[in-house]
Amino acid sequence: MKRTILIAAVLLLTAGNYVSAQERDDEKSLQGLKGVHLNVTWSGSKPGGEREKWLQALRSQAEAKFREAAIPLLQYHNEAPGNPRLDLKIKLDSSPPTPILIEIQLSQQVRLSRDASKEMEVITWKNYGVGGPVVTEDMTSQLLNSLLEMFIKTHRSVNPQPPRGCSQ
Repeated sequence: MKRTILIAAVLLLTAGNYVSAQERDDEKSLQGLKGVHLNVTWSGSKPGGEREKWLQALRSQAEAKFREAAIPLLQYHNEAPGNPRLDLKIKLDSSPPTPILIEIQLSQQVRLSRDASKEMEVITWKNYGVGGPVVTEDMTSQLLNSLLEMFIKTHRSVNPQPPRGCSQ
């Protein structure tokens, strides 16, 4: 019993990155998606005061992945039905066991089927990844890349053709 606990503790402490599997059967919410507004936020402090530089590098990485995948990045409100917004939330914590958490979530405007006058923004697709115990730019970049690739793969599974009608 003690050996099992010790092995589990060692695995948790030495795990570099972990990316979750899709939490729900929500791929359908990406069907017909014409593009996304990209929003990248950071909470927690980056050692050395390089937070803005690091945040911009991660945003540029995400933008490049979307261009490569031919998924338009929307610039204007209501440029696409549902006003889809993809939030990348990077949370840095100075304490182990998970010093960095990256959440990726797609929010869209929806209407209730029982009352079409009720419109609200809801999260229709979500995933996350954790990394540590030491946070490096390379590890953070790889973690973000894994999450973006999951979103793109899911998007492509329900939208085999690149979206049309929205500017990049």
